[in-house]
Parts: sequence; structure tokens; C-alpha cells
Amino acid sequence: MKTTNLLSSLNLTVKPVVGSVDPVLNRRSKLLLHLEEQRAMAWADLTGETHEVLKDKWVQNAETGTKTKVRVPKRLKRWFFACNSKHFLEVRYGNKPLELAKGKFAIEVGELKDVPTVIETVAQAVNAGELDAMLMAVTKPSKKAAS
Repeated sequence: MKTTNLLSSLNLTVKPVVGSVDPVLNRRSKLLLHLEEQRAMAWADLTGETHEVLKDKWVQNAETGTKTKVRVPKRLKRWFFACNSKHFLEVRYGNKPLELAKGKFAIEVGELKDVPTVIETVAQAVNAGELDAMLMAVTKPSKKAAS
């Protein structure tokens, strides 16, 4: 019986350490993704269309018990709103609005047609790093200790 060492034919190496990703860049990219969704919603409102983002969800069949993946609409909350015949934009990260200046959480846009332009300006500010301090100030909710 002939024995061969199959592992010796492979190029074995030490596992490389995957560099940690900068948390600021993670938060920037997440905010930019949400800003793009908001801009798409604003364009849909301007053109009279509906904007729907789908997400994958696992559902279990009650009769057979098998799980299948289905695409369902994702619930999106608008960051722009009208008040006193003016439109405003509230930049949010997580479930919290960002404080853009001392005590100021919203941007006065004017008309609905200007919302996509203002969102693009905010996206450029995010890319330039102008909102980094505000993004890092937002913390995850702490888990309360069980009493």
C-alpha cells in the first residue's frame, strides 16, 4: 500500500492577521449608504414614484417547519419633513439625530426639490470628514445589568 502525504503538496502558511477596520470609516460608509437611500426617497417623492428597498428575511412555514428566505420591503423612515411650508432635513445615525451645531439638529432646506441637493452636500461633508466627531459621539445603547 502506497501512502502519500497530501498536505505536503499544499503551500502551508501562518494565518495572516486581518487588519482592524477603522471605526470612523465604518460609520462614514454606513451614513453614506443611508444618505443615498434618503436621496432616492426624495427623488421618488419629486417624481411621484414609490421607493422601496427590499431585504432578505427567513420565514418558517407553519405546516412543514422548513425555513425559506423571502424578500420583504424594508421600513425606511424619512429624514426630511415639512413644517410651516418649509422642508427640513435631519441627519441621523442609528436612531439618533446628529447635533450639527450647538443645539441644532436639522437643516432648513426650503422646497422639496432642493432636498436631494442638500443631501448630496451632506454626503460630501461626510466624505471630507466634517462629521467624524459627531459620528463618534453617538454611542451604542448600553446593556443594562440584570437586577
